[in-house]
Amino acid sequence: MDEEDPYGIKNDQLRAIVRAKFERGDAFAYSWVPLACIREVDRLRRFVRKDLTRIPCPTLVIHAREDELTSVRSANFLVEHIGAGKRAGQARMVILENSYHLICVDNDKEIVAQRTLEFFGASDSGLGMSRDDPRMSREAIDALLAAARADLERADFAALYERGIPDFTWYQPGHNRSTGIFRGSKGLARLQAWAGEGLTFTAFGTPVLNVGMAVLPTTLKAGSLASQGVLAISLHQGRLIEARWFPDEPALEDEHFGGEPVPDGPSPAEAAFEAAAALSRTLARAPDEASLLRLYALYKQGSLGDATGERPGVLDVVGRAKYDAWASLRGRPREQAMSEYVALVQQLKAADAQAVAA
Repeated sequence: MDEEDPYGIKNDQLRAIVRAKFERGDAFAYSWVPLACIREVDRLRRFVRKDLTRIPCPTLVIHAREDELTSVRSANFLVEHIGAGKRAGQARMVILENSYHLICVDNDKEIVAQRTLEFFGASDSGLGMSRDDPRMSREAIDALLAAARADLERADFAALYERGIPDFTWYQPGHNRSTGIFRGSKGLARLQAWAGEGLTFTAFGTPVLNVGMAVLPTTLKAGSLASQGVLAISLHQGRLIEARWFPDEPALEDEHFGGEPVPDGPSPAEAAFEAAAALSRTLARAPDEASLLRLYALYKQGSLGDATGERPGVLDVVGRAKYDAWASLRGRPREQAMSEYVALVQQLKAADAQAVAA
C-alpha cells in the first residue's frame, strides 16, 4: 500500500516538503506498507480491545478529529472502556481540530505538548514554547502584541482568542469566580460570562521579550477594582499560545469578584453534551437531512454560541444550509442548546436501535 497525499499532515508547508521528499525518493520514511504488517496490526488491535478494562493506570488519548487514517470512534471506544467499572474518568481524551494523523508534527503539535505536560502534572512554564524560537521577526511580535493589547483594552476576548491557536488558554489565578483555566472555545464562553462586567486591561507598560514569551506590566480594572500585575503571553509563528495573568495582590481580586473558582473540568451539562456527541457517531444509520442539520446547529450553538462569520455563497449549498440552521438558533443559551442536543441524540439512538432490532 503506497503512501499518498496528504501523508497524514494538514499543514500545507510541511506536507509540501514531505511530498517533495517522496518524489525525490529520499529514504526518510517508508514509501509503502506491506499488507502483512497491516494484518499484524489488526491482530494487535483485537488483543487490545479485549483487555482494555484491565488497564490500571490513568490514560491520555489524543486524536485529531479529521484524522484521515483512523476514526474518532476509536478514541471514544478507548475512553469508554479503559478501566471500565474500576475507576470512572480514568482515561482522558483531547480532540484536535487542526491536524490530520501525524499530530506530533502537524498544526496542533503545541497543544499535544501542553496537554501531555499537564497530564503528567508538569508545568509548561519555562518549557516547550516559552523556550523555543517563536519563528517570528521582532516586527511581527510587536504587531501581534499591539493587537492583543487593543483587544484587552476593549475587553474583546473573542478577538483575542481568534489570534490564538485553537486551544488558546487564558489562566486566571486567585480563589474567586473569575479564577480558572479558560481553554479553547468553551473556555472563551466561560471567560466572557464574568469578563463582560466592565472589565478591561489598561496602563500597559513596555513588554519584556524572552524568546517565545512577552511579559507586559498592566492593570486589570473592573468597577472600583484596580489590580496591578503582569501578563505573560506565549506566542509562536504568528499565533498566541496562552496568556497568564499574575496580579500583584490576588486578595484584591478575591475580595472584589467573590464566589468560587470556575471548575477546570467540564460541567455536568458539558459532560453530557460531549457524551452525546460521541454517541451520535455510533448511529448505524445516517439520520435524515433535517435531523442532521438540527444536530449540526445545536452542536455549534452548544459549543460556540451564536453563529459567527459570513454566510456562505449561493453556490455552497451545503455550507449555506448548515450556516442558516446554526444562525436560526441565535440568542439561544448554550446550556439550552446542549440539553436539546442531548435529547435529540438520545431520540435518534432509540430509533436507530428499534430499526436494527426490526
